[in-house]
Amino acid sequence: MTHLNAHIRRATTVLSLLISLSLACSCDDGAVEEYHKPTQESDTYTLRFCANIKGLNSWSGQYSVALACFAPESEYAETVKTLHDTDDDGDRDTILLTGVGTGTSTVEVALLSPLRKRIATIASFELPADIAEGDTIAIDGGDIEASMFASINRFVFQDNNCSRCHSGSSPASGLSLSANVAYANIVNVPSVKSPSTLRVKPGDADSSYLYRIITDENVGSHYAHTGLFTDAPQQAFIDIIKSWINAGAK
Repeated sequence: MTHLNAHIRRATTVLSLLISLSLACSCDDGAVEEYHKPTQESDTYTLRFCANIKGLNSWSGQYSVALACFAPESEYAETVKTLHDTDDDGDRDTILLTGVGTGTSTVEVALLSPLRKRIATIASFELPADIAEGDTIAIDGGDIEASMFASINRFVFQDNNCSRCHSGSSPASGLSLSANVAYANIVNVPSVKSPSTLRVKPGDADSSYLYRIITDENVGSHYAHTGLFTDAPQQAFIDIIKSWINAGAK
Protein backbone atom coordinates (compact mmCIF):
# COMPACT_ATOMS: atom_id res chain seq x y z
CA MET A 1 0.00 0.00 0.00
CA THR A 2 2.83 2.33 0.85
CA HIS A 3 4.45 1.65 -2.54
CA LEU A 4 1.13 2.34 -4.32
CA ASN A 5 0.74 5.71 -2.58
CA ALA A 6 4.30 6.65 -3.57
CA HIS A 7 3.56 5.84 -7.24
CA ILE A 8 0.38 7.93 -7.09
CA ARG A 9 2.26 10.90 -5.61
CA ARG A 10 4.96 10.65 -8.32
CA ALA A 11 2.31 10.48 -11.06
CA THR A 12 0.51 13.50 -9.60
CA THR A 13 3.77 15.47 -9.49
CA VAL A 14 4.57 14.66 -13.12
CA LEU A 15 1.05 15.65 -14.21
CA SER A 16 1.31 18.96 -12.36
CA LEU A 17 4.67 19.65 -14.00
CA LEU A 18 3.26 18.98 -17.46
CA ILE A 19 0.33 21.34 -16.82
CA SER A 20 2.71 24.08 -15.62
CA LEU A 21 4.90 23.72 -18.71
CA SER A 22 1.85 23.91 -20.95
CA LEU A 23 0.72 27.14 -19.31
CA ALA A 24 4.22 28.64 -19.50
CA CYS A 25 4.31 28.07 -23.25
CA SER A 26 1.01 29.83 -23.88
CA CYS A 27 0.94 33.16 -25.80
CA ASP A 28 -0.87 35.03 -23.03
CA ASP A 29 2.10 35.49 -20.74
CA GLY A 30 4.65 36.16 -23.48
CA ALA A 31 6.69 33.03 -22.94
CA VAL A 32 6.47 32.26 -26.67
CA GLU A 33 8.60 34.64 -28.80
CA GLU A 34 6.44 37.05 -30.79
CA TYR A 35 6.64 36.79 -34.59
CA HIS A 36 7.33 40.01 -36.44
CA LYS A 37 6.35 40.21 -40.07
CA PRO A 38 9.18 41.73 -42.11
CA THR A 39 8.54 45.33 -43.10
CA GLN A 40 7.53 45.60 -46.73
CA GLU A 41 9.90 47.72 -48.81
CA SER A 42 8.54 50.82 -50.53
CA ASP A 43 7.68 50.61 -54.21
CA THR A 44 10.43 52.11 -56.33
CA TYR A 45 10.90 53.59 -59.78
CA THR A 46 13.65 55.06 -61.99
CA LEU A 47 14.27 58.77 -62.50
CA ARG A 48 15.98 60.11 -65.62
CA PHE A 49 17.19 63.67 -64.99
CA CYS A 50 18.53 65.70 -67.91
CA ALA A 51 20.28 69.02 -67.30
CA ASN A 52 23.35 71.14 -67.88
CA ILE A 53 24.69 71.63 -64.36
CA LYS A 54 27.53 74.12 -64.37
CA GLY A 55 30.32 74.77 -61.89
CA LEU A 56 30.51 71.41 -60.14
CA ASN A 57 34.29 71.21 -60.46
CA SER A 58 34.68 74.27 -58.23
CA TRP A 59 33.52 72.42 -55.11
CA SER A 60 35.81 71.34 -52.30
CA GLY A 61 35.42 70.45 -48.63
CA GLN A 62 32.96 68.18 -46.84
CA TYR A 63 29.77 69.43 -48.50
CA SER A 64 28.68 68.23 -51.92
CA VAL A 65 26.21 68.98 -54.67
CA ALA A 66 23.94 66.03 -55.37
CA LEU A 67 20.85 65.01 -57.25
CA ALA A 68 18.57 64.01 -54.39
CA CYS A 69 14.98 62.92 -53.86
CA PHE A 70 13.11 64.02 -50.75
CA ALA A 71 9.93 62.86 -49.06
CA PRO A 72 7.51 65.59 -47.92
CA GLU A 73 8.69 67.60 -44.91
CA SER A 74 12.00 65.73 -44.68
CA GLU A 75 15.40 67.41 -44.64
CA TYR A 76 17.22 64.16 -45.37
CA ALA A 77 17.54 62.80 -48.89
CA GLU A 78 15.98 59.41 -49.61
CA THR A 79 17.96 58.72 -52.79
CA VAL A 80 21.20 60.48 -53.68
CA LYS A 81 23.74 60.68 -56.48
CA THR A 82 26.69 63.03 -55.91
CA LEU A 83 27.42 65.25 -58.89
CA HIS A 84 30.95 66.04 -60.03
CA ASP A 85 33.42 66.10 -62.90
CA THR A 86 31.30 67.98 -65.38
CA ASP A 87 33.15 69.49 -68.34
CA ASP A 88 30.85 72.56 -68.45
CA ASP A 89 30.67 72.32 -72.25
CA GLY A 90 27.04 73.41 -72.38
CA ASP A 91 25.74 69.96 -73.24
CA ARG A 92 23.10 68.37 -71.09
CA ASP A 93 23.97 65.27 -69.12
CA THR A 94 21.54 62.48 -68.28
CA ILE A 95 21.64 61.23 -64.71
CA LEU A 96 19.81 58.07 -63.70
CA LEU A 97 18.51 57.48 -60.19
CA THR A 98 17.26 53.96 -59.54
CA GLY A 99 15.40 52.66 -56.53
CA VAL A 100 13.57 55.94 -55.93
CA GLY A 101 10.70 55.45 -53.49
CA THR A 102 7.22 56.33 -54.70
CA GLY A 103 6.73 58.33 -51.49
CA THR A 104 9.19 61.02 -52.56
CA SER A 105 7.75 64.37 -53.68
CA THR A 106 10.67 66.39 -55.08
CA VAL A 107 13.93 65.85 -56.88
CA GLU A 108 16.51 68.53 -56.20
CA VAL A 109 19.96 69.65 -57.15
CA ALA A 110 20.87 70.26 -53.54
CA LEU A 111 23.79 71.02 -51.31
CA LEU A 112 24.05 68.17 -48.82
CA SER A 113 25.93 67.48 -45.61
CA PRO A 114 27.93 64.24 -45.24
CA LEU A 115 24.81 62.79 -43.53
CA ARG A 116 22.68 63.62 -46.60
CA LYS A 117 20.89 66.47 -44.86
CA ARG A 118 19.75 69.33 -47.09
CA ILE A 119 21.80 72.49 -46.55
CA ALA A 120 20.37 74.43 -49.48
CA THR A 121 18.26 73.76 -52.57
CA ILE A 122 19.87 74.96 -55.78
CA ALA A 123 17.00 73.78 -58.00
CA SER A 124 13.85 71.81 -57.19
CA PHE A 125 11.35 69.91 -59.33
CA GLU A 126 8.02 68.42 -58.28
CA LEU A 127 7.55 64.71 -58.92
CA PRO A 128 4.22 63.33 -60.18
CA ALA A 129 1.89 62.12 -57.45
CA ASP A 130 0.73 59.05 -59.37
CA ILE A 131 4.06 57.31 -59.95
CA ALA A 132 3.73 53.53 -60.02
CA GLU A 133 6.29 50.90 -59.16
CA GLY A 134 8.64 50.22 -62.06
CA ASP A 135 7.91 53.49 -63.88
CA THR A 136 10.64 55.60 -65.48
CA ILE A 137 10.08 59.33 -64.97
CA ALA A 138 11.91 61.94 -67.06
CA ILE A 139 12.69 65.40 -65.67
CA ASP A 140 14.19 68.22 -67.76
CA GLY A 141 16.27 70.39 -65.45
CA GLY A 142 17.48 72.88 -68.07
CA ASP A 143 20.57 74.95 -67.23
CA ILE A 144 21.56 75.06 -63.55
CA GLU A 145 24.34 77.18 -62.05
CA ALA A 146 25.81 75.21 -59.16
CA SER A 147 29.31 76.59 -58.66
CA MET A 148 30.69 77.10 -55.17
CA PHE A 149 30.79 80.88 -55.40
CA ALA A 150 27.34 81.07 -57.01
CA SER A 151 25.97 79.21 -54.00
CA ILE A 152 27.77 81.50 -51.54
CA ASN A 153 26.55 84.54 -53.44
CA ARG A 154 22.97 83.33 -53.53
CA PHE A 155 22.51 81.77 -50.09
CA VAL A 156 24.78 84.03 -48.04
CA PHE A 157 25.19 87.42 -49.71
CA GLN A 158 21.67 87.65 -51.13
CA ASP A 159 19.40 85.40 -49.02
CA ASN A 160 21.08 85.98 -45.65
CA ASN A 161 20.55 89.76 -45.56
CA CYS A 162 24.17 90.69 -46.37
CA SER A 163 23.06 92.66 -49.41
CA ARG A 164 20.54 94.57 -47.29
CA CYS A 165 23.37 96.72 -45.97
CA HIS A 166 25.94 96.04 -48.69
CA SER A 167 24.07 97.35 -51.73
CA GLY A 168 22.70 100.51 -53.25
CA SER A 169 24.44 103.82 -53.86
CA SER A 170 26.06 103.96 -50.39
CA PRO A 171 26.81 100.39 -49.28
CA ALA A 172 28.23 99.77 -45.81
CA SER A 173 32.04 100.12 -45.74
CA GLY A 174 31.95 100.87 -49.46
CA LEU A 175 31.29 97.20 -50.17
CA SER A 176 28.48 96.28 -52.52
CA LEU A 177 27.50 92.63 -52.44
CA SER A 178 24.85 92.93 -55.12
CA ALA A 179 24.72 89.68 -57.04
CA ASN A 180 26.45 90.88 -60.21
CA VAL A 181 29.38 92.64 -58.52
CA ALA A 182 30.00 90.67 -55.32
CA TYR A 183 32.92 88.61 -56.61
CA ALA A 184 34.79 91.56 -58.12
CA ASN A 185 34.35 93.56 -54.91
CA ILE A 186 35.79 91.01 -52.50
CA VAL A 187 38.50 88.89 -54.16
CA ASN A 188 41.95 90.51 -53.89
CA VAL A 189 40.34 93.79 -52.76
CA PRO A 190 41.62 95.51 -49.57
CA SER A 191 39.16 95.95 -46.73
CA VAL A 192 38.09 99.52 -45.91
CA LYS A 193 38.12 98.66 -42.20
CA SER A 194 41.57 97.08 -42.41
CA PRO A 195 43.40 98.30 -45.54
CA SER A 196 46.32 95.95 -44.96
CA THR A 197 43.95 92.97 -45.15
CA LEU A 198 42.33 91.65 -48.31
CA ARG A 199 38.60 90.97 -48.12
CA VAL A 200 39.32 87.62 -49.72
CA LYS A 201 42.87 86.40 -50.06
CA PRO A 202 42.74 83.35 -52.34
CA GLY A 203 44.28 80.32 -50.65
CA ASP A 204 44.25 81.83 -47.15
CA ALA A 205 40.90 82.03 -45.38
CA ASP A 206 42.40 82.85 -41.98
CA SER A 207 43.97 86.01 -43.42
CA SER A 208 40.85 87.06 -45.31
CA TYR A 209 38.74 89.80 -43.75
CA LEU A 210 35.51 88.19 -44.98
CA TYR A 211 36.19 84.94 -43.14
CA ARG A 212 37.42 86.72 -40.03
CA ILE A 213 34.38 88.97 -39.74
CA ILE A 214 31.93 86.07 -39.91
CA THR A 215 33.79 83.98 -37.32
CA ASP A 216 35.16 86.55 -34.84
CA GLU A 217 33.02 89.11 -33.02
CA ASN A 218 36.11 91.21 -32.20
CA VAL A 219 37.34 91.97 -35.70
CA GLY A 220 36.58 95.67 -35.38
CA SER A 221 33.23 96.15 -37.05
CA HIS A 222 30.45 97.90 -35.11
CA TYR A 223 28.08 95.15 -36.31
CA ALA A 224 28.56 91.52 -35.24
CA HIS A 225 28.34 89.64 -38.51
CA THR A 226 28.53 86.33 -36.66
CA GLY A 227 24.86 86.83 -35.81
CA LEU A 228 24.00 86.14 -39.45
CA PHE A 229 25.15 82.54 -39.06
CA THR A 230 23.07 81.18 -36.22
CA ASP A 231 21.08 78.31 -37.75
CA ALA A 232 22.55 75.03 -38.98
CA PRO A 233 22.45 75.71 -42.74
CA GLN A 234 24.14 79.09 -42.36
CA GLN A 235 26.74 77.64 -40.01
CA ALA A 236 27.53 75.14 -42.73
CA PHE A 237 28.21 78.05 -45.07
CA ILE A 238 30.98 79.26 -42.75
CA ASP A 239 32.84 76.05 -43.60
CA ILE A 240 31.89 76.40 -47.25
CA ILE A 241 33.29 79.93 -47.42
CA LYS A 242 36.49 78.77 -45.76
CA SER A 243 36.85 75.87 -48.20
CA TRP A 244 36.13 78.16 -51.15
CA ILE A 245 38.80 80.66 -50.13
CA ASN A 246 41.41 78.02 -49.32
CA ALA A 247 40.77 76.33 -52.67
CA GLY A 248 41.66 79.56 -54.49
CA ALA A 249 38.41 81.55 -54.36
CA LYS A 250 37.47 80.55 -57.92
